[in-house]
Amino acid sequence: MIKMKKLNLLLGTLIATAALSHAVDSYSDVVGYMKISIPAGKASLVSFPLGSAPITSGTFSGKSGNVLSTGSDLSALPGTLSNSSSEPAYYAEVVSGANAGIILEIVAKSTGSLTVGDASAISGNESFQIKKFTTLGDVFGKDNTAGLLSGDSVTTADVVWAVVNGAWKQYFFYDDGFAGEIDPLQWQAPGSGVDRSDTRIDPDQGLLIVRKAGSDKNVTVTGSVKSTPTISPLLNGAQIITNPYPTDKTLATLKLKDPNGNSATGMVEGDSVTNADVIYKLTDGSWKQYFVYNDGFGGEIDPIQWQTPGSGVDQGGTVVSAGEALLLIRRGSAFNWSPEKPNL
Repeated sequence: MIKMKKLNLLLGTLIATAALSHAVDSYSDVVGYMKISIPAGKASLVSFPLGSAPITSGTFSGKSGNVLSTGSDLSALPGTLSNSSSEPAYYAEVVSGANAGIILEIVAKSTGSLTVGDASAISGNESFQIKKFTTLGDVFGKDNTAGLLSGDSVTTADVVWAVVNGAWKQYFFYDDGFAGEIDPLQWQAPGSGVDRSDTRIDPDQGLLIVRKAGSDKNVTVTGSVKSTPTISPLLNGAQIITNPYPTDKTLATLKLKDPNGNSATGMVEGDSVTNADVIYKLTDGSWKQYFVYNDGFGGEIDPIQWQTPGSGVDQGGTVVSAGEALLLIRRGSAFNWSPEKPNL
């Protein structure tokens, strides 16, 4: 169960509204928090639609390869732009033009320019916002203030799973009972011995949390409500996908299915989960599969629709709550998914 409250700062006045798995009202400069309940002894898929506030913003004035020129003030960006895993820790989000919503990893900066990982999809004349990637430490606390079960390995501790470029990665809060400088209490990957609290969680990335302890745990996350378009690359293979906005959706309104059934721009459709893209949803610790049924005939007898295996019943109205993530098994090639932006 996911509960959400948001706070709106407007002309210095703090206004509070509450929402329990419902659509978010429209405000400007919205910040707030969400409470995510992680059930005891079960697995859950969660996302974090409240992101970091922009550090700065501006407009690109041209590009040369992956170097983007700008007259904007970049002084708020620190000198070190990577995390302990040598990954970019900051990104520029395009907020104007046909490619609004694209995320550009920042790999370097200089006076009047940014160097990004790949600028091929943009013209170099768009507006942008610079943000810091959310991290494990931001969500769960660098010192595990969220109170997940710690341990000396993934067999004894709660485990946070992420899918990065199709590969599954595990993280847990290390505590062997001794602590100190030799055995510090910290977020780790199995066998690493290195603090991974700055491991990034991309804006379109969800996590699988496997909780071993015998009590439910509430995790409170804070941040800004996204009010700009989103482009999420959906890759071949496994990926934990999210609705980047703090609003409830249904499978139908997530817009994963292409209206014309084009698998290059939407779900691969098929007559079973063996030949179609599959969405895995966790409900009370149990996995359930969904796919877009299309046996090649269509019509009233065999409608093209979201189904569960063997049901024959339209499942497009299945609710995906705010802060809930889904596991996608993509059989087709990569495509850019643009979730529908609510009127925030």
